[in-house]
Amino acid sequence: MLAALRLGASLRRDERVIPAESHYGVYRIRLNISRDSRITKGHEASAARAVEDIKWFLASLEKDLGADTRAWFIRAEAGERFILIENDKTGAPLGCLYHRANEENTK
Repeated sequence: MLAALRLGASLRRDERVIPAESHYGVYRIRLNISRDSRITKGHEASAARAVEDIKWFLASLEKDLGADTRAWFIRAEAGERFILIENDKTGAPLGCLYHRANEENTK
């Protein structure tokens, strides 16, 4: 996050605390959507990136589905956006999901 700030990005920490289990259910659905060629037609490259990001995120969540999580929203000057999900108690990162403005949202 320090590197992002040095490059002019803005950061915002979400006030909400969300159970990892909730993210897991949502991102299982998003993984299925990202793999469905009928839905991703014309956005194959973006969908392929989303699949890899989501798979890594789900693997991290599976290690502790009982954890509470919190998000950091990072917006770079060029329009890229990242969402860093962390364990609220330990601060350990669980996933960092990326999307560029005007591309399919993979958060």
